[in-house]
Amino acid sequence: MLHGLRHLVHEVIGRAAYRPDLMKPDPHSLLLAAARLRVHPNHYTLIGDSVTDVEAARAAGAMSIGFANKSHKGLALAEAGADAVVTDMATLADALGSSPR
Repeated sequence: MLHGLRHLVHEVIGRAAYRPDLMKPDPHSLLLAAARLRVHPNHYTLIGDSVTDVEAARAAGAMSIGFANKSHKGLALAEAGADAVVTDMATLADALGSSPR
């Protein structure tokens, strides 16, 4: 991977082919990821930039961090129930001890 993060990526889950009904806010992809990684959904956190990301995390029983990459998103993500909202991915990288700085 471009930034040397391959060791941090264990699964890549995409949309279910021909199943738009399983797209977020349906928790299907999150539950699939949890099953593949053998973790209970309440042991992971979804980072997403949309209300449907937060809704899917809540439906799966997971925590969520809303990424407000535009000024109007912060309030909407918080109102959707995000457990935290950040405006800069460096904040997350710093919290995880992964910042390239």
